[in-house]
Amino acid sequence: MRTSLLLLSSLLTACAGSPNAADSGGAGAALGAPPGWEAPDVRGPYGVGVRTIAWTDPRGKDLTADTWYPAFVQPDAVPANYEPFALSLSAIRDAPFDARGGPYPLVAFSHGFAAIRFQSAFLMEHLASHGWVLVAPDHNLNTFLDINAGATGQVVVERPGDMREAVDHLLAWSDARDDAWAGAVDGSRYVMMGHSFGAL
Repeated sequence: MRTSLLLLSSLLTACAGSPNAADSGGAGAALGAPPGWEAPDVRGPYGVGVRTIAWTDPRGKDLTADTWYPAFVQPDAVPANYEPFALSLSAIRDAPFDARGGPYPLVAFSHGFAAIRFQSAFLMEHLASHGWVLVAPDHNLNTFLDINAGATGQVVVERPGDMREAVDHLLAWSDARDDAWAGAVDGSRYVMMGHSFGAL
């Protein structure tokens, strides 16, 4: 546990937006200074938004992913449900992007066997509150909504591609925007993580 906390502390310290990021001409240049640093074992200084994206990738595969990100959040905003369940934590659905500390580093997360893209929403929200953008796709035929034990071999082969396509799609989607998302994700600072089977 101590090793995990030290690793998390190192990642947050090394990759979170610097206090002067808004002065560097990046995505947050016109918005003022980003919030100050917080220790990694407490919630970070940013509000958190969540957005669900769906697309057909170049392989012809339909993918759905959730992305969590630093956001401007109103005090009375109602946290998002992680549908089709009534599960909610603290992220706000489609909240306005907070680009002040951008461009932000990226985390891609792969869920466990027969789990779902938001299985670790508590961790995704925590990291987003510290200035990360995160993307987590469903692995088709291997979520608890569509598990097909006979397709496990196919899933093993396709999972790495699912992750590459999710990262590429998020970066292209962000770069093509003309709003606060434009250029707000730094694809050169990219971390991959997974839970259990997702460590593949």
